[in-house]
Amino acid sequence: MNSSDSQNAQSNGEGRFARAYAEWVVRNRYIVIFAVLICTVAAALYLKDIDMRNDPDTLLPASNRYVATNNFAEKEFGMGNLMVFALRVKEGNIYQPWFINKVQELHRELEELPTARKANFIDLAAQKIKYMGADEYGGLVFKRLIPTSGISDNPEKAAEELAFLKEGIETNPVLAPMLVYMEDPQGNRCTFEKFDGKGEGKGCEAKAAFIIGDYTDDVKEIYLPWVREVRAIMDRYNEDERVEVYVAGEPYFLAWMLADLVNKWWLFVISVVIVLLVLWYEFRNWRGAIFPMIGVGATVVMTLGLMGFTAFKLTTMMVLTPMLLLAIGVGHSVQITRRFMQEQGRHGDCRKAAVDSISVTIVPATLAIVTDMVGFATLATVDISFYKDYAYFGMFGMLTLLVTTTTLIPLMLMIFPCAKADAAHGGHAWEEKLGNGITSMLLSGPGKVVPLAFVAVVIGISVYYSDLKDGTWEDLMPGVEKGIDYSRAAFKEKSITIQHITQLNEIMPGVISVTIPIRGKVQPVPQCADAPFSESIWDIEDKKEKAAACQAEKERRQCWDPEPCGAQGVFNKSLVLRDIEKLEDWMRANPFIGYTGSYAQYIKLVNLLLVTEPGSPQSIEKDFHIPTNARLKAVDPDDDRDADAIVEMYNGLLETMTTSGDMDSFLNTSSWNEGVVMGFINTMDPKETHQVTMEIQQYIEDH
Repeated sequence: MNSSDSQNAQSNGEGRFARAYAEWVVRNRYIVIFAVLICTVAAALYLKDIDMRNDPDTLLPASNRYVATNNFAEKEFGMGNLMVFALRVKEGNIYQPWFINKVQELHRELEELPTARKANFIDLAAQKIKYMGADEYGGLVFKRLIPTSGISDNPEKAAEELAFLKEGIETNPVLAPMLVYMEDPQGNRCTFEKFDGKGEGKGCEAKAAFIIGDYTDDVKEIYLPWVREVRAIMDRYNEDERVEVYVAGEPYFLAWMLADLVNKWWLFVISVVIVLLVLWYEFRNWRGAIFPMIGVGATVVMTLGLMGFTAFKLTTMMVLTPMLLLAIGVGHSVQITRRFMQEQGRHGDCRKAAVDSISVTIVPATLAIVTDMVGFATLATVDISFYKDYAYFGMFGMLTLLVTTTTLIPLMLMIFPCAKADAAHGGHAWEEKLGNGITSMLLSGPGKVVPLAFVAVVIGISVYYSDLKDGTWEDLMPGVEKGIDYSRAAFKEKSITIQHITQLNEIMPGVISVTIPIRGKVQPVPQCADAPFSESIWDIEDKKEKAAACQAEKERRQCWDPEPCGAQGVFNKSLVLRDIEKLEDWMRANPFIGYTGSYAQYIKLVNLLLVTEPGSPQSIEKDFHIPTNARLKAVDPDDDRDADAIVEMYNGLLETMTTSGDMDSFLNTSSWNEGVVMGFINTMDPKETHQVTMEIQQYIEDH
């Protein structure tokens, strides 16, 4: 656009406004520059408050049912931030004193990490993991698998302790799959059913031990120092050539993503240096290289400062925001800088050059930036927090570019002008030659077909691979992959993080946990402290009539007497536990679920131990089940015992035989009305994880 074109453009209302704006900012240039400086410094003060934590709980609104469910389960039971360490022995099996003592040592180090939920740890050395058996009199025996002092140095005593450990692991169908990895001579993983609780017959051997650590949500606030401690532990144990060490789990994975980003700070520096070199090559003076970077830098600092000021919980995806602002901002900066220098080179008047360059570029720059902002705004319509954050902060950053580039750069060039000869440098000859050549090819002759043909080919390929022809209203493009494989999206295929996840997924039942809370609809009331229920309730033999009488007393007195009416809470009901058992059986049969655990598994194990006659072999198929009235009658038609009473007795035994906190990851023992079913998904494929999630949801709705 030449000078006459500029005059014509400014004759309309749009041009008059642009001219008035340009003259105002030039007239008040020191105020504008000082205001930008103040805003930038103020924003810089909040950079330290940026909360980049990679918290999956913030991906969706707190009101979302999945997030609300996850938050409830984490608050009540924990097990929402699991990290897995695996120690795999290279020679022999795990039943060697040095190996077991190493597992115990590692367990204690992981327990000492900040925010650890020690009571929820699952491994050979954990307090809650015990030998569960029966003595010669049929009584329950609960005992720690490993002495607190470790395996003895005395060979005879060590052999005895290792034999006890082996029996405790391989006869426990509840926790064995989460404690050790069993392998057959061909190198295939043995399931509990395959080694039949004995590790014999198929040649299965325990080759690895797992340590599953649980950490509170507070770990998300200290990800960087926490994960550095974890890596130091991992590196130290890797120095032992007798073992292989694998680490995975949500907090470790997400924290290492953040640490890896911080460790790669030099990539951003390289990007800035490259941009500076390109700007220097383009303008051949320090003003043309530095001033655009000052303007874009102010935008980046303001945007990051707003992130810190608002205290949004951000993910590592937000690193794209400053990089995108750098790319787009430099593009605008080059245009305004070149325009200023062309105007200055034409007449040598820096003030007029500033007014002309701003007035000519402010309208198209505004339209371009508004278009970019609209694109960002569409992301805000998606109910996913990091999309919204990306949209909000992106729009803010784009808006500031109008001030920090289109306005600020001409003002700085006006205050620190370059020589007219330098300003007249309007680019390189090869640029003009290349541009003219491309323009000539596209606007005349057969070359004009090239861009149209290219677009048509791209559209055709996209339609084919998106399966648009098979689309429905629910899924317009079935060929497009929904979801994201976070591990491969975050790390390179050959990274140690990916290798560990892959290895653990092969030897563990799964590395992605799913938690299903179960709550009774009727909340328990306090026990009657003043006086028990009416003694007449004891004389009622009909169960329904007795239940009605107990309910009437409860409503009248707003308290409960467990003596005649039984314990409160749905986890004292055999049918509820039987439904949980059915849910777990269904989940374990799913090809994408490797393992499940719940309090019902403990009741099944107690039932197995107590119904087996002393000295007789256990029958997992027959007795490893929840006792129900129907099952009792099936075994003995004359059995008139109440299954709920049996469950209450088992609950009492477990409460007596375990220590405080042992069951807290599966059950709320203060109310017996809340518990969870935990599962481990053995796939990270986004389609498969979505499929199994929908199947679990459908099962729950159907039942």
